[in-house]
Amino acid sequence: MRGLRTTIGLIVVLCGLFAYIYFVTWKQPAEAPGPKQEKVFATLEADKIEELRVKSESGDTSTLRKEKDGWRLAEPVATAAAETEVSGITSALSQLEMVRLVEEKPANLNDYGLSSPRIEVDFKAAGDKDFRSLLIGQKSPAATCSRSGRATTRCS
Repeated sequence: MRGLRTTIGLIVVLCGLFAYIYFVTWKQPAEAPGPKQEKVFATLEADKIEELRVKSESGDTSTLRKEKDGWRLAEPVATAAAETEVSGITSALSQLEMVRLVEEKPANLNDYGLSSPRIEVDFKAAGDKDFRSLLIGQKSPAATCSRSGRATTRCS
C-alpha cells in the first residue's frame, strides 16, 4: 500500500510538471517581451560603405576609402588599412541598435556630452550624397550628474 501512494504522488507531480510546461512555457510568444529595438542606420549594409572619417576628441582625423584592392588610409598618410579593423567598424555601424530614444531633436547637445564628442564617425555608403554621422559622447551624460541640485559638466 505504501508503494502505491508513492507512485500516485509521483504521477500527480509529473502531471503538474507537464501542465506547467504546456500552459506556461509553450504558450509564450516567440519574441522577447522587451521593447523592440530598431537599427540606428536602418538601410545601411556594411559592404556598401565606401568612405569613413574617424575623428577623436583631440582633433586627430583619419580618412579611409574603399578601393578595388581593399580599404586604404587616405589621411593623415596614404597606406593600406587593416581590413579586419575597418570591417569591424563597418559591421558595427550597420548593426548598431537603438536602445532608447531620449529626445528626438535635442536643443542642447552638451546635455548629452555630444557638443564635443569623444569620437565622431562620419561615413558615406554607395548612393549617399552626404556623409552620415555617429557621435560618441561621454559614458554618462553631463545633465544626469548633479551636485546640490545643479547640473555639472563633469561627473566623478
